Amino acid sequence: MNLEIHGKTALIEAGSASISDIERILKEIEGIGCFAQLCRLRPVAGLSHAAAALGQALSAIEQKNSFSKKPSLEFLLRLTGKRQIGKALAIAGLAEGKQNVLLAIAGKSRQEVNAAKTKITELISFSGDKNAFAANASENKRFIMKTFGISDSFLKTLSDLPNPLESAAIERTALLSLEV
Repeated sequence: MNLEIHGKTALIEAGSASISDIERILKEIEGIGCFAQLCRLRPVAGLSHAAAALGQALSAIEQKNSFSKKPSLEFLLRLTGKRQIGKALAIAGLAEGKQNVLLAIAGKSRQEVNAAKTKITELISFSGDKNAFAANASENKRFIMKTFGISDSFLKTLSDLPNPLESAAIERTALLSLEV
């Protein structure tokens, strides 16, 4: 889905991909010319969660108060609610083989973002699925709760919201900046 996030044109999609050589793929994605990140979908509570993490990462980089010098790693830190790169990679890092992934791209224009998506899609045989976010949150609810330290009782307090799990994950990613 194309979005406007922190003054940039962004695309955030979930789907499946075939990963054969992680190091090569990540190097090619890094050299694409705009922000692009590909990671495991498992810790993502929904599209709004991914968009919030991307907005926070872009803002932190612009304001020079990011946890990482690399935008792609800053995004993973924000997405997983972790301050340690190793923990974020353990949670959201790619593995070899076919898997559900999150693709996030941000650039100056829709043309730049679409060109990056085309290149990445060819690189990994990415296939977007608009139902992937909801299916993932349902399938990996306990994993997402554990990742973000969300209890059943806390989720019950958010039961009047349309998506309590996603709201809680967004809150946890926002609180990351406040941790000492």
